[in-house]
Amino acid sequence: MKNEEMARLFSEATPYIQKYHGKTMVVKYGGNAMINEELKNAVMNDLVTLTLLGVRVVLVHGGGPAINEMLKKVGVESHFANGLRVTDDATMEIVQQVLAGKVNKDLVAKLRGRGVGLCGMDGQMLRCTELDPQLGHVGEIIHVDPTLISTLLDETMGNYPYMYEHKVAYTARLEVRFRQPVRIGERIRVITKVKRRKGQLLEMTGQVVREDGTVAAEADGKLMYEERS
Repeated sequence: MKNEEMARLFSEATPYIQKYHGKTMVVKYGGNAMINEELKNAVMNDLVTLTLLGVRVVLVHGGGPAINEMLKKVGVESHFANGLRVTDDATMEIVQQVLAGKVNKDLVAKLRGRGVGLCGMDGQMLRCTELDPQLGHVGEIIHVDPTLISTLLDETMGNYPYMYEHKVAYTARLEVRFRQPVRIGERIRVITKVKRRKGQLLEMTGQVVREDGTVAAEADGKLMYEERS
């Protein structure tokens, strides 16, 4: 790519970089789009670029073709009902191995240290109810463990010094109090306020507020400004 073309692309992208810096972007990456290795590398490179530009990317991936390939390899026949895979014990074992093991970790490796791989089983992050006994291990998510909200609060408070004071600060202490659960799909607001400044120390408070105005979680944090030489 020539310098002139590179300059033009950055010029066109600047408004979007400014708009989405510090924001969270959820990307759904279907399994059928992972078949082409060249395309997969291009997608991962784009995600790395977004993180370098200050966008917090959450990648939600599939893996249907990889699951089908492994089931065929081990001789487990797939059955579907109303477009949904019937997931018995043998199928569930393969699905877990393929999605949480191979597919997830392969994608994380392509992010070159810019990502962490998780699945809904980690820390009982997701809780489900059985959808239909005939479908086996197929369910509907009814609850998300709010523990990871602490990370969200940490990120939000940590972004304040950078966005509004053009300074870098690191979390020295974070205390989170969970008041009530938040259901998946529910819209929330994360509010942070500066409590006080004292030298290199910045004290802040944060709240996770539900749609009805009630507080789902609140936090107190202390951040240390990075010393510049």
